[in-house]
Amino acid sequence: MDTPREIILKQIREALSDVEETFGIPFKKDLYTTRHSSLLTLFQSAFTALHGKFTLCTGAADLNTQLLRRWLDNRWEHVFCDDPELQARYCLDDLPFISARNGLEADAVITGCEYLLARTGTILLTAARRPGRALSVYTPVHIVIATLQQLLPDIAEGIENIKNDYGDNLPSALFFTSGPSRTGDIEKTLVMGVHGPIEVHLFLCL
Repeated sequence: MDTPREIILKQIREALSDVEETFGIPFKKDLYTTRHSSLLTLFQSAFTALHGKFTLCTGAADLNTQLLRRWLDNRWEHVFCDDPELQARYCLDDLPFISARNGLEADAVITGCEYLLARTGTILLTAARRPGRALSVYTPVHIVIATLQQLLPDIAEGIENIKNDYGDNLPSALFFTSGPSRTGDIEKTLVMGVHGPIEVHLFLCL
């Protein structure tokens, strides 16, 4: 005899089957394409709609040029980066305003990320990556460097990839960042940067 839960799940499966047969909607297939070009457009649209600042770079040299331009525009005095992999891959040591000293007093922090989730314009980070869990929330400006290969359709794929990447040594925390921190609790007015960075910049390298 089926339990109430099994009866409900059976009814849902039958309903979806009827809709698929009637309208030809393949519910068993992925709802979002995995082509990078389509995911990029979807991510950029969702991320910028949430007040994220998106920059597309052709490589390390272009990234440095764009970072220098953003530094001049915003007049940041201290940009912190403590990720040796990022520093080496993108030659960040060539930029004089970037240092790995005293991140708690930085105007902006540069980090990598695990994945980019296209449908919601979300950056997936973990505590396993340097500089850990605090500075990406504490620092007024969060700068993220990512690649096209890190684009995924949705949160489910992001979680699954984290499980595959880390196996039994899962990070102590996951973070989902969708643009700058914001709240509408103060007199129903949208306020930015209340409990996190006031700006989130994503530099995506092709």
